[in-house]
Amino acid sequence: MHLPAARRQELRLELLRKALAAAPADVLLHEAYQNVRLAGMEYNRAALIAEYAQLLAKNPRDPVFLYLAANAQTGRDTKEAIAKLNRALELAPDFGLPHLLLARIYSARAYENTDRAARHLERFAALCPGNVRTLPTLRWSKDKELIEREAVRLRKNVEARTDSEAVAAYPTLWSLEAALERSDRQSENRARMRRDVKRLFSPEFTWNSAWLSTIRASSSFDGALAGVRRKAEEELAVLYPDSGAAVSVEHAKALGGSRYPASGTPKEIEAYWRQTWRVTLPLVRKWPAVQWLASVAARAVTEDHSATPEQVSEVIGLFQQAVRLDPDGYRTLPPMPIDVAERLVKRGGPFDSVPELVLAGFAAADRELGPDSVSDLTSAAGDSQLRDTWYLMGYMPLAEAYVCLGRLSSAKDALLKADAKLHALRPPANASSEERSQFGELAAEFWFVRGLYAEKDGRKMDALIDYRNALALFPPRRPSPDRREEVMAAAERLWKDLGGTTQGWSDWATQSSLASFYAGSGGTEAWSKLAESSPGLILTDTLGNRWNPQDLAKKTAFVVLWASWCGPCRAELPYVEKLYQRFRTRSDIAVLALNVDDDPNAMNTTLKELGVSIPSIAARDFAYSIVPAMALPANWIITAGKTEMFQGDANSLEVWLESAAAAIEKAAQK
Repeated sequence: MHLPAARRQELRLELLRKALAAAPADVLLHEAYQNVRLAGMEYNRAALIAEYAQLLAKNPRDPVFLYLAANAQTGRDTKEAIAKLNRALELAPDFGLPHLLLARIYSARAYENTDRAARHLERFAALCPGNVRTLPTLRWSKDKELIEREAVRLRKNVEARTDSEAVAAYPTLWSLEAALERSDRQSENRARMRRDVKRLFSPEFTWNSAWLSTIRASSSFDGALAGVRRKAEEELAVLYPDSGAAVSVEHAKALGGSRYPASGTPKEIEAYWRQTWRVTLPLVRKWPAVQWLASVAARAVTEDHSATPEQVSEVIGLFQQAVRLDPDGYRTLPPMPIDVAERLVKRGGPFDSVPELVLAGFAAADRELGPDSVSDLTSAAGDSQLRDTWYLMGYMPLAEAYVCLGRLSSAKDALLKADAKLHALRPPANASSEERSQFGELAAEFWFVRGLYAEKDGRKMDALIDYRNALALFPPRRPSPDRREEVMAAAERLWKDLGGTTQGWSDWATQSSLASFYAGSGGTEAWSKLAESSPGLILTDTLGNRWNPQDLAKKTAFVVLWASWCGPCRAELPYVEKLYQRFRTRSDIAVLALNVDDDPNAMNTTLKELGVSIPSIAARDFAYSIVPAMALPANWIITAGKTEMFQGDANSLEVWLESAAAAIEKAAQK
């Protein structure tokens, strides 16, 4: 991990090319080579397709090279890949791998054909009875018999083998076995998984990267063995002191178990960030090509307002170096350079690093979501909306940095580009409350930066209008801090600079609609404000209950946000049912599930599939008027005086249930 990412990849390819020179038709070596060439990034696929087209031209009737060329093409020209796979099967009917790839293709959205997918998967299992491959996405299938057959086959085969391919198959096996039962009926699966993990630590297994990935994956399953991830990383760090595991172990030791003080004072929170960047900085110097490590220090130093400009510049400079050496090693939403640029600007500088950070973020966005990233398996033309969002998130700190640096022409250019992206992202009239909320947050930030530019340009009246536009656009407050108080202070200061009086400002604030400005996490009277904004709204749940927001305002409400496509949501719902049953007779408490699917029928279908009976409401159009937009599932406790996010134990739903019940009781007593 001391080496640049490109050099690490080239060393892997050199090893594989050497092996392929000795065994040029080894299909498994070629698959490994293709995976390393792609490195998880679709923009590398065009060169891979060209390379395997040349190999196929030299071996036009070889089913192995037909399969390999198809494997390279899948996602870019899948129709042609299907033709090659069918040709390979004509030449070699007993060749199993084309069946597995066809099963994957026919399970994808654009080519979905469940019958064909099942037939090819069954044929693959018959031809390769000892194989440990299957479709990881099978866990979402409605064909429980097929899932069970594959789980039984996989269980038999992985237990008979100790090689790395078998080790890597365990997470898929665990997910298939879990898919056969509701989340509250997993005791047998949990016990089996724990036995598997204990066995994986035995000497018969080779402790390598595949082994570590499986141990790490086990920790994401409910009821996982405590401490096994750290133990596995420590074992590998001893064996491979230059590995990624060694970096993780050194960093964990440097942090010493410190955790973000979520309920701490501002002084305690800043002390946490100060300690984090200071203990991480020596490791960033030691491991300069590890982007995630450098990002920890970079994000922390922007939150430490006691750090000097020189200290901030050093840490940010090391982060920029890590991005250059490891450009795709830490993929986040948005790209981490844009996130760091935002934090640096909100901190108040130094600003001279922001342009390079934003440009690096744009380059990452283009690699991740540009034309070369499009897969025809999803039937989508690329996520241009998400790419536009990332660009907008980059243009705003870029423009603000230019304003602060006095480069007004550059700031104007960045704002014009941001305006174009904002226009492209404007939600339609029938948009959900989530879409409107997300757009409002971006639009408010845009108008604030535009106001800063206008003020710096000497146009104070224009700046005041821009600030007031920002104030009107802020959505309900999120749990993380935003800049609304900063915008309010700038608007009030400018109002007074222009001769406005305190009385005039008070008059405007009284008459303006700022309900959403203070709503959301930490806000008050969330249900009452919903009733005011939507008079006559009656909420009907799946059990036939009718809820008036004004009546809910008198209760302690535990609100669960969920969607049918969200796996963790589906796992949580049976425990929401247990929570509901616990409090259903309490007149002072309401347990409600708010579903945010675009199609309300998906809510009913999912509840029926899971056999869950809870009061769930189709809430796409108003959910995020009550609580902030968050990753799902999200849980909230709403009282008249407060809207507070509830975060339970992520590793145990049983613990989540008990802590949720205790939190509800505590809130109801206030």
